[in-house]
Amino acid sequence: MPYYSIRLIGGSRTKHLDIKAQFNGRDADHTGVTSFFYVERSYDIGMMKRNAASLAGSKISVEVEEINEDEFDWMKRRARR
Repeated sequence: MPYYSIRLIGGSRTKHLDIKAQFNGRDADHTGVTSFFYVERSYDIGMMKRNAASLAGSKISVEVEEINEDEFDWMKRRARR
């Protein structure tokens, strides 16, 4: 299953948290930054970008990058600290 990092730029912290919750996203680091998180989905990258952009609306820019399972697992463990 593909893994993705999602970065949200602009908009409110509340909206970032809402988007992260929609994807059940995992924190990218232990600082609790809401605008950068990781998800695991069966979508291809094009569909992942479209889904994230549709949730974000016009005031938030979305960057989606496909990552490997090792990076996803490493960040998942790091976020638990």
